[in-house]
Amino acid sequence: MNPTPDSKTDPSDGDYVRYLKQLEQQQASRLNLPLQASPSEVSPSDAPPSDATAPVNPFSPEHRAQMRARFATAQAKVGPLGLLQLIQTLIGAGLLVASLSEQGNFIMLAVGIALMWQPLTRLQRLLHELNPKAAQPASITHLFGKPKKKP
Repeated sequence: MNPTPDSKTDPSDGDYVRYLKQLEQQQASRLNLPLQASPSEVSPSDAPPSDATAPVNPFSPEHRAQMRARFATAQAKVGPLGLLQLIQTLIGAGLLVASLSEQGNFIMLAVGIALMWQPLTRLQRLLHELNPKAAQPASITHLFGKPKKKP
């Protein structure tokens, strides 16, 4: 039993590559967009110029040394963030989870929040020091504006 091509969907000569290119062109013309060339059709003249800056290799010794220096500077500014702060955060998280159990109480919740507060704010400041261009959340004063002084 030979399958017969459906005249509505299949190309008459069986050339599906040409058929798909025609469909892409029709869709691009309907959307008024230029048709993008597929990677196999890119000519050497379309390639980016060779004088473009090469991407930074994150595994190069120079880049590693630079990142270590930036991290050390940021950590000196913010304060140490090490194993003690990690343990403190984990204990605080454990107390938060335990406060949700039947035997949990408000004291456990308060102590858990208090234990987690300092390391997490220090981590937030450290991340801000490492990437100062990151978007900062709006505070209440930015949201409502500063109160106007009455004359």
